[in-house]
Amino acid sequence: DKEFKFNSHLHGVKTKVNQAIGVVAVMRKKLMLNPLLNFYYSNFQSHLMYSTFLLIRLLTKDLKQLQISQNRVIKMIFKLPLLTRTADLYTKIAPKILPIMGIIFYVICMMIHKSLQITDESLIRVEKLRSERTNMLKIQTSSLTIRSNDIECIGPSIYNCLPSELRSINSIPLFKRRLKQFLLSKNSFLVSDAQISTKNKIL
Repeated sequence: DKEFKFNSHLHGVKTKVNQAIGVVAVMRKKLMLNPLLNFYYSNFQSHLMYSTFLLIRLLTKDLKQLQISQNRVIKMIFKLPLLTRTADLYTKIAPKILPIMGIIFYVICMMIHKSLQITDESLIRVEKLRSERTNMLKIQTSSLTIRSNDIECIGPSIYNCLPSELRSINSIPLFKRRLKQFLLSKNSFLVSDAQISTKNKIL
C-alpha cells in the first residue's frame, strides 16, 4: 500500500489458507490420502511458496499462527487427534512435508542458487565473499527498517547455513533435490519455537 506495508496481501494469503482447511475438513470424509495430499500441495502449500517474499516480513507470532494452520490441515488429512505432537507430524507421520520455515528457507535458497548460476536472469542480487571459504555469501545490511527483512538482506545468512557440499553444487535440479532432502532432515528443528523466525538460523 502507500505505506509500503503488505498487510492486505498477507491477509489474503491467510484467508486462502483457511479456505483450504475448510475444504479439507469436508473432503477428508470422502477421499483417500493421496487425493487429499494433492489438494494440500496445490491449494495450501502453493500459496505459501508463492508468497515467500512477503512471509519473511511477518512477525514471529504470525508465522506461528501459519504453522498452527498447517499442523491443523495435516492432522485432518491423516485423520489424527488434535493433540498429536507437532514434531511427530513432520518426522514420523508426514516426513516428506516441509513445515512453514522449511518452505520459506527452501524458496529463498532456490532463488539465491538460481541467481548465482544464471546471473543475467537474476531477480535478486547476492555477492560471494572473496576468501577461502567455499561459496559463502556476503551478508548485506541496511539501516532502513523497511529493507531489513528483504530477501537480499536475510537470504545470504540463510544460504550460508547450508552445508558447504550443498552450496558447491552447480546443477540446479540436483541442488533442488538435495536442498529439499537436507531441509526435510531438519524438520524437527524447523517446527520448534526457536526456529519459527527468519531472524533465527539454526540449520
